[in-house]
Amino acid sequence: MIYAEYKCYGPYYRKDGRQHIILIRHNQSGEIIERKTVSYPKYLVENYLNRPLTENETVDHIDGNFLNNDLSNLRIVLRNEHSKSHAVKRVLIERICPICGKKYLSYNNKTCGSKSCRGKCAHINGYNKGNSFPDILPQKQSSRSTIEEIQSVNVG
Repeated sequence: MIYAEYKCYGPYYRKDGRQHIILIRHNQSGEIIERKTVSYPKYLVENYLNRPLTENETVDHIDGNFLNNDLSNLRIVLRNEHSKSHAVKRVLIERICPICGKKYLSYNNKTCGSKSCRGKCAHINGYNKGNSFPDILPQKQSSRSTIEEIQSVNVG
C-alpha cells in the first residue's frame, strides 16, 4: 500500500463539497514528521494502482459528479487535457462603450477599459462612495418593471 507509513484521517468535505483526506506520518517516538492533504479520489486511485500519480496526471470523474468517488467512475488523465475539458468557452462580443461611445471587443466588460471610463463606471455603480456622477449608464431596473414592460408589449 502506497500510504502504509501514514495514518489516514477522513474523508472530510471541503467548502465546495469535494472530499479530501489528511495523511500524517509519525516517527518512532510518535512525533509528527509529515502531514499531507490529498484529494480523496486521488488517494483511492493511487492506492488502487499502488503508485503515486505523476505531476502530469490527475484524477477525473467520468460522470462529472465529484461526489461519486466509486473507482469505476474515476480515471487518470493528463493535467493539460483535463484543464481543456473543463475550460469555459468564452466569446468576444463587439460592444459600444456607454461612456465614450468607442467600439471595443470584450467578454463581459461594461466599458471600453480606458482609465477614465472605468473610473466613471465604478462611481456610477457605487463602488466608490463620495462624488456622484451624472447618470451616464442606464440604471438597473427591477425585474418587476421589466416583466410589466414585456407583458404590456405582448398584450398591445
